[in-house]
Amino acid sequence: MPESRVPHLVVVRPPAAILGRMITDVLPGRRVIVPRDPGGPDLDAAVADTVGNARAVAEPPWDVVGESVGALLAAAIAARRQLAVRRLVLIGGWASSSGPAARFAADLRRDLLATDPDLVGRLTVLLGFSPPALGALGEGGIVHVLAEQDEPTPLASGAPLDITALLPHVVAPTLVIGFAQDQLVPVDGARTLHAGIRGSRYVELPGGHYDWLLEPDRLLGTVARFLDDPLLEGHRPQVGP
Repeated sequence: MPESRVPHLVVVRPPAAILGRMITDVLPGRRVIVPRDPGGPDLDAAVADTVGNARAVAEPPWDVVGESVGALLAAAIAARRQLAVRRLVLIGGWASSSGPAARFAADLRRDLLATDPDLVGRLTVLLGFSPPALGALGEGGIVHVLAEQDEPTPLASGAPLDITALLPHVVAPTLVIGFAQDQLVPVDGARTLHAGIRGSRYVELPGGHYDWLLEPDRLLGTVARFLDDPLLEGHRPQVGP
């Protein structure tokens, strides 16, 4: 694809800046937009805010990549702004956090934030990396990861999110990636996203939620091949209500 026609890549956090830099290493022609975090917990407002920030840099259509809670926001953007998204990649995401286990986790996160925000970071690292990855990080690596963590986003800290009803409205070619040993976001969440988005592709990678930060090549290669897949070039979304 000629560089003038290469769409901007909108990467929705977390950890958007790191993921964006890594993607441009394997797709050097890409120009990355990392919108600022939505200011509140309302999903529709977050969609409008993120789209507005991205549009201030470049007009759509864009390729959109979302990781973790960013995957929910990215999917909602694709459903609400169908013509704005050329291709969609959802990494380690889920469709609904309204079930008992998800509510329990959200209540625990809220209580920890109120008590000591550092505890949330430590719990996220403990659950976000598989035991082998934590061993590979070592004590120094764990300290570094804790220091580099993003602040909790209001969207992730607010009311339970449920985008199940939006998934049939995603018409852009979509790649869903799950992690087989994910303790932070169980892989069933990614499988549910795949099942709900018609025609989506699904790839399940080994490891925990953030193991890819240690060995990013497999994840980045999977994303790059999808974004540059010539078989998708002629796709035009069938926009629905």
